[in-house]
Amino acid sequence: MSGERQIREMQKLWDHVDHWMAETGNRDRIEQSIWNEFGATKAIMFTDMSRFSRITRELGIIHFLSLIRESHKIHLPILKKYSGFLIKIIADDLVVAFDSTAQALSAAVEMHRALKQYNETAAAEFQIGLKIGIETGKILLLQQTDFFGSAVNIASKLGEDLAESGEILVGPTARSESGFPQHLFSPVTGEISGMHLEYYKLAWEQLPIPL
Repeated sequence: MSGERQIREMQKLWDHVDHWMAETGNRDRIEQSIWNEFGATKAIMFTDMSRFSRITRELGIIHFLSLIRESHKIHLPILKKYSGFLIKIIADDLVVAFDSTAQALSAAVEMHRALKQYNETAAAEFQIGLKIGIETGKILLLQQTDFFGSAVNIASKLGEDLAESGEILVGPTARSESGFPQHLFSPVTGEISGMHLEYYKLAWEQLPIPL
């Protein structure tokens, strides 16, 4: 999608929001029209590489960029295999949308397995740590270039803030719609953006190979 089209799509959403703000008596109708035009149900994945600050401080930004490059070589083909649509790359984060939770979780498991295999032969300073957060829900999706919604916020917090290296954390909707054995999800209680939430850690190492 061209930059101009992306700007037009975002402006279209802002025009709807301006209309919603101005037309106080018609807000329900306008909100429904926004959801009709931009609404989609997706499984959202946020990935984050661990140890960014320490690696950059000790080995330099170019070294860390080499790790990002290596992680992309490993992970982008896996995302494509499971029909993940790469919405954006933010520094060392990948932000991805899937049509189903099963696709998102299957991709996450394979990403960790591939990275584990890579790390077994990589020198210590070139080993990569990965954290993944996933949640499913109805979002506002702008031509596959940006998105907004609770599932986006939760997946972001799980992947960037709460997960540890080697973990897959999922929100409650993703867990219930995963199709994976429910006993592999361990409940965790925590705070996300001031909201008390129960989320789940997937014991992905216990899943059969192949899935």
